[in-house]
Amino acid sequence: MHAAIIADRSFAVREQSLLSRLEIGLADEGVRVVHAVPIECLGSESVGLYSTTVGYQDRGFAISRLRRAQELLDTVGEALGNAGGIDVVHCFGGAAWAIGAEFARLAGAPLIVEVERADELSAAAALGGSRGAAAPAMFLCPDPAIGEAMLGRAPGAQVNTVPWGVHGPSGSRAPFDTGSTVTVAVLVEHGAGKGAAAALEALASAATTYPGLLAFFSIGDGRDDTVWKQARRLNLLERLSINSEMEARREPILQADLLLLPDASGQQHSLTLDAMAAGMVVIAAADRMNSSLIDGRTARLVHGATGQAWQEAIRRTLADPAAAHALAASAGEWVGRERSVSAHVSGVLRAYGAVAKKKETAAA
Repeated sequence: MHAAIIADRSFAVREQSLLSRLEIGLADEGVRVVHAVPIECLGSESVGLYSTTVGYQDRGFAISRLRRAQELLDTVGEALGNAGGIDVVHCFGGAAWAIGAEFARLAGAPLIVEVERADELSAAAALGGSRGAAAPAMFLCPDPAIGEAMLGRAPGAQVNTVPWGVHGPSGSRAPFDTGSTVTVAVLVEHGAGKGAAAALEALASAATTYPGLLAFFSIGDGRDDTVWKQARRLNLLERLSINSEMEARREPILQADLLLLPDASGQQHSLTLDAMAAGMVVIAAADRMNSSLIDGRTARLVHGATGQAWQEAIRRTLADPAAAHALAASAGEWVGRERSVSAHVSGVLRAYGAVAKKKETAAA
């Protein structure tokens, strides 16, 4: 089987670890993957290491989409040589859906669309009713709650829930020492949102008790100006660093003590699962669209985007390193059992087989 995995530039950079793990697993099962990323991403670490990598032009007017999709098809054909055509197209990242659908139509291959965010549901449902390009044969959702919501938006669509997977814990990790440096990674979706403001306020409060506290922010929408201004007002500048590549180059950040997720946005991040597997303590806003966040089992959940609520959650965590260590160990066990790479690969393989069989049946 030949699969074309098409990622938009955001997903290709943020989730390169996820894509690499998936492609390794698919290769082990005999699937040859062509990994398509925007041309600007070629040569970077965002491309697959266990696939044939090609570039495509992701920017341009809608009127040029057919031409750009045809160029990608020609490039994929050259990469495959005489090995045959594409059997399935799998799109990651909303910005890749339109060109992926056009590519799938031209290739005569079934289209699978990954729906990884709650705010993509309406666009995904609209794509399911598209007429010009290929409509998705299946939607894959990495969280059951997103899958249920997708079925509600598109009742006639084929929707499967296939949770993302990471490697399980590799060993025990000692409890953090609040008497030395305490490092906190903060994954923010909206720099000007209430979640970022509440997290900053809570960290400023914690810094008065823990002088060694350091915070590393990643801001999804790039609005770091608001974060800098609030950090200056709270006298946090010397303790704060903003790292736009936190998810792309995640190994250093996985050595941190805490991971804060202050936005209940329904956005899925494999970094969260990696953090749990690495023994980090996750403190997150309660998010009904993210089933991996289980209060007291995988994370400490915060109800309400207020500085006071976040102050209390961080205070309780830092005040009892032993309890925090137990929570981190529980999260690691859960990830190893419920979010393994092998389960993710198996789920994707089943999806590929299902849409390929459906295409064969339709052609018969």
